Amino acid sequence: ANSSSDLWVPSSSCNSEACNPHTKYDPSASTSAAIVAGKSLSVTYGDGSSTSGSVYTDTVSIAGLSATKQTFGVATALSSDFANDPYDGLMGMGYQSISTLGAPPLFETLVSQNKVASSKFSFHLADSASELYLGGMNSALFKAGSTKAYPVVSQSYWLLATKANVGGSPVAAVGQFNAIVDTGTSVIVVSLPCSSRSSPFRARRD
Repeated sequence: ANSSSDLWVPSSSCNSEACNPHTKYDPSASTSAAIVAGKSLSVTYGDGSSTSGSVYTDTVSIAGLSATKQTFGVATALSSDFANDPYDGLMGMGYQSISTLGAPPLFETLVSQNKVASSKFSFHLADSASELYLGGMNSALFKAGSTKAYPVVSQSYWLLATKANVGGSPVAAVGQFNAIVDTGTSVIVVSLPCSSRSSPFRARRD
C-alpha cells in the first residue's frame, strides 16, 4: 500500500510513544463524525514505517477550506518512526485510483464541492516558508510566463511524460520517459536498463 492519495490522523485512543507527541482526533467530540463500516486503515510505507486503524467521515478543514463528509483514516497504531516526526498525520495528493481507502482524496472533495477557485494546486518548496497553495498558484511566488504545463498521462500518481534535461540541454540518448511528481519523497529514482539489477533507492515518506 502507498497511501499517496489518503489522509490519516492519529486517534485520541492511541496512547503509544509514537502517538503521544502528536495532536489527536477524537471522533466522539464531533457531531458529524461517522465510522465507515467494513473499511480499515492499513498502510506500510517504503521506508518501513506503518500505520493502522479505523476509517471515518467528517468535515475536514484546511486553511479555511472545509470538505464535508470527507473519508480519512484514524490511526490507532503508529510505528515508532513517527514519534519524532514534526507532523501529526499525512495527506496524500494523488488521484483516487490509488487510494487505499477507496475514497476521493481531500483535494478532489474540495473541487467537487466547489470550495476552491480552480482544480489546481501548487507547491513552493524552500528552506523556509514553503507552502501548499490550494486552488491555483500564488502569483507572489512565481514569475508570469515561467511555468509550463504537462499533461497527466495516468490519473494515479501525478505521472507525466517527459524528457531529461541537464544544464539546459536535452539528453537525447534518454528519450521520452514517464516521471512522477512527488513531494512526499526526498530521492530521485530512475529505472535500470537491466531488470536483473535492483535499485539502491527506496521510497521514503519524507
